[in-house]
Amino acid sequence: LGALTAGAQPVIPNPSFEADTFTVFPGYVSGNAPITGWTSGDPARSGINPGGGSPFADNGVIPNGSQVAFIQNSANSSLSATVSGLTVGTAYKVNFRVNARGGNNANLRVAIDGADIINTGVTSVGGANAYKYFAFDFTASAESQTLALHNNAGGDNTVVVDDFSIAPKNSGWSYAAW
Repeated sequence: LGALTAGAQPVIPNPSFEADTFTVFPGYVSGNAPITGWTSGDPARSGINPGGGSPFADNGVIPNGSQVAFIQNSANSSLSATVSGLTVGTAYKVNFRVNARGGNNANLRVAIDGADIINTGVTSVGGANAYKYFAFDFTASAESQTLALHNNAGGDNTVVVDDFSIAPKNSGWSYAAW
């Protein structure tokens, strides 16, 4: 585990997608604006949805705030952000929450600087259930790296994400006095 630089705090921008309000239905980047801190690979297939009757955030309890980001399947379906404040050689844990549009079988592929970390199916949580927890580890190779989310599902399937956080990974070991 690398040493942390004094004051260095890793940052994922706009981690719960609350910085923007999209007013053009159904919430695509192409009809609204870029998502603050994030880049869309296909602005006509990704965007932001509030809870309560949105076409993509149509099930489950939104984990943090009132909005989530969504990625519909297409050849270029992705959202990416620059994670900054990293210390080279330090292992980090990224946590976030994920869901799929009601009845969908989406696929989420997560990459850091183009290297795949996660590639898994995502089904909807249904009703008023909590979004699923996802986490992955990576070791920083630069002070800033690109986090990319892709939806590789076939057909019209949508993955929904929210509530990103990042922190140095602990060893997983702990002890306490008896």
